[in-house]
Amino acid sequence: MKEKLFESAQANNPGVLADLDDSSLLLEKNHSGLTPLHIAANNKHFEWLRVLAKKNMLSYDHIMNLDEAGDTLLHKIIRSAEPDLIKHCIGICYQHDKTGKFWEQPNKTYHETPWDEAMASKAIKKILLELETFATRYPKGPSPLYQAVMRGDYHFIQEINATKVIPVELLYKPCASDSSGENLDTPLSLAARQGHFDILALFLTQIDSLAINIANQANRNTWLHELAKHPDSVSFVEKMLKDAQTREVIIASVESQNMKGETPLHIAAGCGNIKLLSLLLSYSPEVAGSIYKN
Repeated sequence: MKEKLFESAQANNPGVLADLDDSSLLLEKNHSGLTPLHIAANNKHFEWLRVLAKKNMLSYDHIMNLDEAGDTLLHKIIRSAEPDLIKHCIGICYQHDKTGKFWEQPNKTYHETPWDEAMASKAIKKILLELETFATRYPKGPSPLYQAVMRGDYHFIQEINATKVIPVELLYKPCASDSSGENLDTPLSLAARQGHFDILALFLTQIDSLAINIANQANRNTWLHELAKHPDSVSFVEKMLKDAQTREVIIASVESQNMKGETPLHIAAGCGNIKLLSLLLSYSPEVAGSIYKN
């Protein structure tokens, strides 16, 4: 069976795989240091690999096995531009290693890691967002979503948002650390701080009351704090308050506290953003009444 595997990988003959019941044979190497998986990927015989994926015969060890050049199957699949195989392999890697260390494996030729190659592809960034959870970690820098916000890449985020693949939890996912080591920065707060109001508007339509409550309890609901520092934010907030859904999000965030116990109202007052302060209070009568009472 071993020799048949090498021959079928070279000839792109997936019929042989119907009789394969021992996945360890896929780790065997020929005289050139290549497994049948390496051979199939090098020759772009992706249908051969798909058959194995459908049989659930690809494991973390298969995907991260090195050839003589230090390339893993993950390197090769990422270069393939085959979305289903890319998603399948990355998903298996994250099941095995939630820290994302597998991204850091360099090859010998150009010292490129799978992460370096993945970041060069817009399509793979979208796949990463589909797979990402609150617990997902990346080895170098922040998530693709955070990077897109940093660039102010509205069109990329709009494409993602249209497919509804961005879970609300990712909008509140801490992406950067302050000097004390506390993870505070989120895609929401970054969009607000940098004044990317078009991106922020897209994000706000994704948020529900449950997400707001969770973020408030964890002191992560800082996007309105950042917005309160912006003297140009009044017209944006006015527009958002006219929509019932985003109005609910803003009102529920007015009393959220940052790590220092400050609310967006404190920040607006401290920055002299009186127009925004007055606007927020006008839509939050209970908060305003409490302030005036005290």
